[in-house]
Amino acid sequence: MQVAFWLLRHRHRMVVAADADTLLAGWAGARLTGAWLGFDAHEYFSELPEVVRRPWVQAAWRWIERRLIPQTDLAYTVGPALAEVFTRLYGRPFGVVRNVPLAAAYQGLERRPVAGRIVYTGAVNEGRGLEPLLDAMRQLPAHSLVICGDGPLLPAMQALAADLGVANRVTFTGRLSPEALRVQLAQAWIGFSALEPQGESYRLSLTNKFFDYVQAGLPQICPDLPEYQAILAAHPVGIAVACATVPIVAAIGRLGDAAVYQELEAACPAAASRFCWEREQAVLQALFAPYLERE
Repeated sequence: MQVAFWLLRHRHRMVVAADADTLLAGWAGARLTGAWLGFDAHEYFSELPEVVRRPWVQAAWRWIERRLIPQTDLAYTVGPALAEVFTRLYGRPFGVVRNVPLAAAYQGLERRPVAGRIVYTGAVNEGRGLEPLLDAMRQLPAHSLVICGDGPLLPAMQALAADLGVANRVTFTGRLSPEALRVQLAQAWIGFSALEPQGESYRLSLTNKFFDYVQAGLPQICPDLPEYQAILAAHPVGIAVACATVPIVAAIGRLGDAAVYQELEAACPAAASRFCWEREQAVLQALFAPYLERE
Protein backbone atom coordinates (compact mmCIF):
# COMPACT_ATOMS: atom_id res chain seq x y z
CA MET A 1 0.00 0.00 0.00
CA GLN A 2 3.05 2.29 -0.09
CA VAL A 3 2.02 3.29 -3.62
CA ALA A 4 -1.48 4.24 -2.43
CA PHE A 5 -0.06 6.45 0.32
CA TRP A 6 2.26 8.15 -2.18
CA LEU A 7 -0.71 8.82 -4.45
CA LEU A 8 -2.58 10.41 -1.56
CA ARG A 9 0.17 13.02 -1.21
CA HIS A 10 0.10 14.01 -4.89
CA ARG A 11 -2.59 15.28 -7.22
CA HIS A 12 -3.30 13.44 -10.48
CA ARG A 13 -6.01 13.47 -13.11
CA MET A 14 -5.62 9.75 -13.65
CA VAL A 15 -3.94 6.85 -11.90
CA VAL A 16 -3.06 3.95 -14.20
CA ALA A 17 -2.50 0.50 -12.70
CA ALA A 18 -0.15 -1.72 -14.70
CA ASP A 19 -1.54 -5.25 -14.33
CA ALA A 20 -3.61 -6.70 -11.53
CA ASP A 21 -0.79 -6.72 -8.99
CA THR A 22 -0.92 -2.90 -8.82
CA LEU A 23 -4.67 -2.57 -9.24
CA LEU A 24 -5.64 -2.50 -5.56
CA ALA A 25 -3.18 0.30 -4.76
CA GLY A 26 -4.16 2.19 -7.90
CA TRP A 27 -7.85 1.85 -7.12
CA ALA A 28 -7.35 3.09 -3.55
CA GLY A 29 -5.24 6.05 -4.67
CA ALA A 30 -7.66 7.04 -7.41
CA ARG A 31 -10.80 6.75 -5.31
CA LEU A 32 -9.36 8.63 -2.33
CA THR A 33 -8.11 11.51 -4.48
CA GLY A 34 -10.98 11.68 -6.98
CA ALA A 35 -8.75 10.79 -9.94
CA TRP A 36 -9.76 8.72 -12.94
CA LEU A 37 -8.66 5.07 -12.74
CA GLY A 38 -6.97 3.45 -15.71
CA PHE A 39 -5.95 -0.18 -16.13
CA ASP A 40 -3.09 -1.25 -18.40
CA ALA A 41 -3.26 -5.05 -18.70
CA HIS A 42 0.01 -6.37 -20.07
CA GLU A 43 -1.18 -9.91 -19.41
CA TYR A 44 -3.99 -12.00 -17.92
CA PHE A 45 -2.50 -11.92 -14.45
CA SER A 46 -4.58 -14.61 -12.73
CA GLU A 47 -3.77 -16.99 -15.62
CA LEU A 48 0.02 -16.68 -15.48
CA PRO A 49 1.74 -20.09 -15.08
CA GLU A 50 3.20 -19.22 -11.68
CA VAL A 51 -0.28 -18.20 -10.47
CA VAL A 52 -2.30 -21.01 -12.06
CA ARG A 53 -0.41 -23.72 -10.19
CA ARG A 54 -1.32 -22.14 -6.81
CA PRO A 55 -5.14 -22.30 -6.54
CA TRP A 56 -5.48 -20.12 -3.44
CA VAL A 57 -3.24 -17.43 -4.89
CA GLN A 58 -5.13 -17.59 -8.17
CA ALA A 59 -8.46 -17.24 -6.33
CA ALA A 60 -7.21 -14.10 -4.58
CA TRP A 61 -6.10 -12.46 -7.82
CA ARG A 62 -9.33 -13.45 -9.56
CA TRP A 63 -11.30 -11.80 -6.75
CA ILE A 64 -9.33 -8.56 -7.19
CA GLU A 65 -9.80 -8.65 -10.97
CA ARG A 66 -13.56 -9.32 -10.75
CA ARG A 67 -14.16 -6.64 -8.14
CA LEU A 68 -11.94 -3.82 -9.39
CA ILE A 69 -11.60 -4.04 -13.17
CA PRO A 70 -15.32 -3.22 -13.73
CA GLN A 71 -14.75 -0.06 -11.67
CA THR A 72 -11.99 1.30 -13.91
CA ASP A 73 -12.70 4.34 -16.07
CA LEU A 74 -10.31 3.32 -18.86
CA ALA A 75 -8.92 -0.10 -19.68
CA TYR A 76 -6.70 -1.43 -22.44
CA THR A 77 -4.49 -4.42 -23.18
CA VAL A 78 -1.87 -5.63 -25.63
CA GLY A 79 -3.88 -7.57 -28.20
CA PRO A 80 -7.38 -8.17 -29.61
CA ALA A 81 -7.72 -11.69 -28.18
CA LEU A 82 -7.11 -10.54 -24.60
CA ALA A 83 -9.33 -7.49 -25.13
CA GLU A 84 -12.20 -9.73 -26.24
CA VAL A 85 -11.83 -12.02 -23.23
CA PHE A 86 -11.55 -9.15 -20.75
CA THR A 87 -14.55 -7.34 -22.24
CA ARG A 88 -16.65 -10.46 -21.83
CA LEU A 89 -15.42 -11.26 -18.31
CA TYR A 90 -15.60 -7.79 -16.80
CA GLY A 91 -18.46 -6.21 -18.71
CA ARG A 92 -16.57 -3.14 -19.82
CA PRO A 93 -14.80 -2.34 -23.10
CA PHE A 94 -11.05 -2.80 -23.44
CA GLY A 95 -8.95 -0.90 -25.93
CA VAL A 96 -5.94 -2.44 -27.68
CA VAL A 97 -2.50 -0.83 -27.48
CA ARG A 98 0.21 -3.15 -28.72
CA ASN A 99 3.57 -3.16 -26.95
CA VAL A 100 5.73 -2.37 -29.95
CA PRO A 101 9.15 -0.66 -30.26
CA LEU A 102 10.10 2.64 -31.81
CA ALA A 103 11.04 2.08 -35.42
CA ALA A 104 13.47 4.99 -35.11
CA ALA A 105 15.54 2.98 -32.63
CA TYR A 106 16.27 0.44 -35.38
CA GLN A 107 17.05 2.90 -38.16
CA GLY A 108 20.57 2.39 -39.40
CA LEU A 109 20.85 -1.03 -37.77
CA GLU A 110 23.10 -3.02 -40.07
CA ARG A 111 22.34 -6.72 -40.09
CA ARG A 112 25.41 -8.94 -40.04
CA PRO A 113 23.93 -12.32 -39.13
CA VAL A 114 26.24 -15.02 -37.92
CA ALA A 115 25.34 -18.26 -39.71
CA GLY A 116 23.22 -20.52 -37.55
CA ARG A 117 22.97 -18.12 -34.59
CA ILE A 118 19.62 -18.22 -32.77
CA VAL A 119 18.68 -15.48 -30.31
CA TYR A 120 16.13 -15.41 -27.49
CA THR A 121 15.38 -12.13 -25.73
CA GLY A 122 13.32 -11.61 -22.60
CA ALA A 123 12.73 -13.00 -19.15
CA VAL A 124 14.18 -16.40 -18.29
CA ASN A 125 10.94 -17.69 -16.79
CA GLU A 126 8.90 -20.86 -17.03
CA GLY A 127 6.75 -21.39 -20.07
CA ARG A 128 9.08 -19.45 -22.42
CA GLY A 129 10.08 -22.53 -24.42
CA LEU A 130 13.69 -22.50 -23.30
CA GLU A 131 13.79 -26.12 -22.19
CA PRO A 132 12.72 -27.54 -25.58
CA LEU A 133 14.93 -25.00 -27.35
CA LEU A 134 17.98 -26.14 -25.39
CA ASP A 135 17.02 -29.75 -26.05
CA ALA A 136 16.73 -28.94 -29.77
CA MET A 137 20.31 -27.67 -29.75
CA ARG A 138 21.49 -31.27 -29.32
CA GLN A 139 20.19 -31.98 -32.82
CA LEU A 140 21.59 -28.76 -34.27
CA PRO A 141 25.39 -29.09 -33.97
CA ALA A 142 26.03 -26.34 -36.54
CA HIS A 143 23.97 -23.78 -34.60
CA SER A 144 24.61 -21.54 -31.61
CA LEU A 145 22.17 -19.92 -29.20
CA VAL A 146 22.31 -16.58 -27.37
CA ILE A 147 19.87 -16.09 -24.48
CA CYS A 148 19.57 -12.40 -23.66
CA GLY A 149 17.84 -11.77 -20.37
CA ASP A 150 17.59 -12.62 -16.73
CA GLY A 151 15.05 -14.30 -14.49
CA PRO A 152 14.44 -16.87 -11.78
CA LEU A 153 15.19 -19.83 -14.07
CA LEU A 154 18.55 -18.56 -15.32
CA PRO A 155 20.65 -20.88 -13.10
CA ALA A 156 18.43 -23.84 -14.02
CA MET A 157 18.78 -23.11 -17.75
CA GLN A 158 22.55 -22.81 -17.42
CA ALA A 159 22.62 -26.15 -15.63
CA LEU A 160 20.34 -27.72 -18.25
CA ALA A 161 22.60 -26.53 -21.09
CA ALA A 162 25.52 -28.22 -19.33
CA ASP A 163 23.55 -31.43 -18.69
CA LEU A 164 22.51 -31.62 -22.35
CA GLY A 165 26.10 -31.13 -23.52
CA VAL A 166 25.39 -27.91 -25.43
CA ALA A 167 26.85 -25.33 -23.04
CA ASN A 168 29.74 -24.65 -25.41
CA ARG A 169 27.25 -23.38 -28.01
CA VAL A 170 24.93 -21.46 -25.67
CA THR A 171 25.72 -17.96 -24.40
CA PHE A 172 23.80 -16.38 -21.51
CA THR A 173 24.31 -12.62 -21.66
CA GLY A 174 22.14 -11.64 -18.70
CA ARG A 175 20.18 -8.40 -18.87
CA LEU A 176 21.26 -6.03 -21.64
CA SER A 177 20.69 -2.38 -22.43
CA PRO A 178 18.38 -1.71 -25.41
CA GLU A 179 21.41 -0.69 -27.48
CA ALA A 180 23.33 -3.87 -26.66
CA LEU A 181 20.24 -5.96 -27.34
CA ARG A 182 19.87 -4.47 -30.81
CA VAL A 183 23.48 -5.44 -31.53
CA GLN A 184 22.61 -9.04 -30.64
CA LEU A 185 19.59 -8.93 -32.95
CA ALA A 186 21.71 -7.57 -35.80
CA GLN A 187 24.10 -10.51 -35.41
CA ALA A 188 21.42 -13.21 -35.15
CA TRP A 189 20.26 -15.50 -37.92
CA ILE A 190 16.81 -16.15 -36.45
CA GLY A 191 14.84 -15.03 -33.39
CA PHE A 192 13.01 -17.36 -31.03
CA SER A 193 9.79 -16.38 -29.25
CA ALA A 194 7.83 -19.62 -28.82
CA LEU A 195 5.70 -20.05 -25.68
CA GLU A 196 4.18 -22.97 -23.85
CA PRO A 197 0.45 -22.19 -23.49
CA GLN A 198 0.42 -22.68 -19.71
CA GLY A 199 -2.75 -20.82 -18.79
CA GLU A 200 -4.83 -18.37 -20.77
CA SER A 201 -2.36 -15.51 -20.31
CA TYR A 202 0.27 -17.19 -22.46
CA ARG A 203 -2.26 -18.67 -24.90
CA LEU A 204 -3.64 -15.20 -25.66
CA SER A 205 -0.31 -13.37 -25.42
CA LEU A 206 1.47 -11.08 -27.84
CA THR A 207 5.08 -10.66 -26.72
CA ASN A 208 7.27 -7.59 -27.25
CA LYS A 209 10.12 -9.75 -28.60
CA PHE A 210 7.97 -10.72 -31.60
CA PHE A 211 7.93 -7.07 -32.67
CA ASP A 212 11.58 -6.47 -31.75
CA TYR A 213 12.56 -9.24 -34.17
CA VAL A 214 10.32 -7.70 -36.84
CA GLN A 215 11.94 -4.26 -36.42
CA ALA A 216 15.37 -5.87 -36.68
CA GLY A 217 14.37 -7.58 -39.95
CA LEU A 218 14.92 -10.93 -38.28
CA PRO A 219 12.93 -14.04 -39.36
CA GLN A 220 11.64 -15.86 -36.34
CA ILE A 221 10.10 -18.92 -34.76
CA CYS A 222 6.98 -17.84 -32.89
CA PRO A 223 4.11 -19.50 -30.99
CA ASP A 224 1.39 -21.37 -32.83
CA LEU A 225 -1.20 -19.31 -30.95
CA PRO A 226 -4.11 -17.07 -32.05
CA GLU A 227 -2.52 -13.61 -32.01
CA TYR A 228 0.59 -14.68 -33.88
CA GLN A 229 -1.37 -16.64 -36.46
CA ALA A 230 -3.49 -13.55 -37.15
CA ILE A 231 -0.41 -11.39 -37.78
CA LEU A 232 1.38 -14.05 -39.84
CA ALA A 233 -1.65 -14.33 -42.13
CA ALA A 234 -0.99 -10.75 -43.28
CA HIS A 235 2.73 -10.49 -42.56
CA PRO A 236 4.58 -13.85 -42.90
CA VAL A 237 7.64 -12.87 -40.86
CA GLY A 238 8.10 -16.19 -39.09
CA ILE A 239 7.15 -19.82 -38.65
CA ALA A 240 4.57 -20.64 -35.97
CA VAL A 241 5.30 -23.84 -34.03
CA ALA A 242 4.08 -25.84 -31.08
CA CYS A 243 6.54 -25.36 -28.23
CA ALA A 244 8.26 -28.77 -28.31
CA THR A 245 11.65 -30.05 -29.41
CA VAL A 246 10.60 -31.80 -32.64
CA PRO A 247 8.64 -28.85 -34.13
CA ILE A 248 11.41 -26.41 -33.15
CA VAL A 249 14.07 -28.53 -34.90
CA ALA A 250 11.82 -28.86 -37.97
CA ALA A 251 11.21 -25.10 -38.13
CA ILE A 252 14.93 -24.33 -37.87
CA GLY A 253 15.50 -26.83 -40.66
CA ARG A 254 12.94 -25.04 -42.85
CA LEU A 255 14.67 -21.72 -42.23
CA GLY A 256 17.83 -23.30 -43.59
CA ASP A 257 16.14 -23.21 -47.00
CA ALA A 258 17.34 -19.93 -48.53
CA ALA A 259 14.07 -19.32 -50.38
CA VAL A 260 12.00 -19.72 -47.20
CA TYR A 261 14.35 -17.53 -45.20
CA GLN A 262 14.38 -14.76 -47.81
CA GLU A 263 10.59 -14.78 -48.03
CA LEU A 264 10.25 -14.20 -44.28
CA GLU A 265 13.01 -11.62 -44.29
CA ALA A 266 11.34 -9.73 -47.14
CA ALA A 267 8.06 -9.55 -45.17
CA CYS A 268 9.66 -7.77 -42.20
CA PRO A 269 9.81 -4.16 -43.53
CA ALA A 270 6.05 -3.92 -44.15
CA ALA A 271 5.33 -5.46 -40.75
CA ALA A 272 7.83 -3.10 -39.11
CA SER A 273 6.05 -0.13 -40.66
CA ARG A 274 2.69 -1.39 -39.39
CA PHE A 275 3.74 -2.39 -35.87
CA CYS A 276 5.81 0.46 -34.45
CA TRP A 277 5.34 2.92 -31.62
CA GLU A 278 5.30 5.87 -34.01
CA ARG A 279 1.87 4.59 -35.11
CA GLU A 280 0.70 2.90 -31.92
CA GLN A 281 1.18 5.97 -29.72
CA ALA A 282 -1.71 7.66 -31.51
CA VAL A 283 -3.98 4.82 -30.35
CA LEU A 284 -2.91 5.37 -26.74
CA GLN A 285 -3.35 9.13 -27.00
CA ALA A 286 -6.86 8.71 -28.40
CA LEU A 287 -7.84 6.48 -25.46
CA PHE A 288 -6.57 9.00 -22.90
CA ALA A 289 -7.80 12.16 -24.62
CA PRO A 290 -11.38 12.22 -23.23
CA TYR A 291 -10.09 11.92 -19.64
CA LEU A 292 -7.30 14.47 -19.97
CA GLU A 293 -9.71 16.98 -21.47
CA ARG A 294 -12.19 16.66 -18.60
CA GLU A 295 -11.72 18.00 -15.10
